[in-house]
Amino acid sequence: MTKVIQMRYRLLEATTALATALAIGCGGADPPPPGNAPMLSRAATTTALIEHDIAPNDTDSAIQGLWLTKHYVSIDPAVNHRGKLFVHLPGTNNPPSSFKLVAREATRLGYHVIVLMYPNTLAITVCGNDPACEESLRLEIIDGIDRTSLIPVTRAHSIYNRLTKLLQHLDENFPNEGWSKFLKHGEPKWSKIVISGFSFGGSEATMLAKLHRVHRVTLFAAPRDADAENSFERGSSCRNS
Repeated sequence: MTKVIQMRYRLLEATTALATALAIGCGGADPPPPGNAPMLSRAATTTALIEHDIAPNDTDSAIQGLWLTKHYVSIDPAVNHRGKLFVHLPGTNNPPSSFKLVAREATRLGYHVIVLMYPNTLAITVCGNDPACEESLRLEIIDGIDRTSLIPVTRAHSIYNRLTKLLQHLDENFPNEGWSKFLKHGEPKWSKIVISGFSFGGSEATMLAKLHRVHRVTLFAAPRDADAENSFERGSSCRNS
């Protein structure tokens, strides 16, 4: 019971921090959503949410065998949308559904939201605090290019492929929800994406922000690589591009 209470408390902390990061930012406020209309109350928007639970292999038949827990997707049709996509990467062994509270807060603020299932059952400790090894592992999870024998990630299982195929699936099956604006030439339009992550996912989000000029970064208990003794930092941080 104590662990459950602690987890709920930490989710509440994360949700509060997320609301601050997305609504206010790190160095100044984002423009309000189009129309400058006030946001509805949380109780009102929760009932209006459009939510999808989508299996990764339903978006791409090449995704098979591993990491098939469903992606969680949501938008709130009752608020004015910002034209930005919030992509959250769960921590080690965390299913996307465990971050619904965080996702719903982002939708309340006018974002399209994806909590992505990706190869998150792997342990960074296999690298023994070797930064070069950790970078190779992180990059292989992102793009699926074989850099190390320590993990079995293929291109199909990579974050790039999973996010791309999910956006294409959403655009094809729910064309009125506005997912096409987050694709450019069939790939994610990073300038419109807020990349977010918790713990292991936060380190992946950090690497993605290094590779792409994303709209914003929000990190929870991350990054945490190459420092076993002091790797778990409480709280959150954010960065505007």
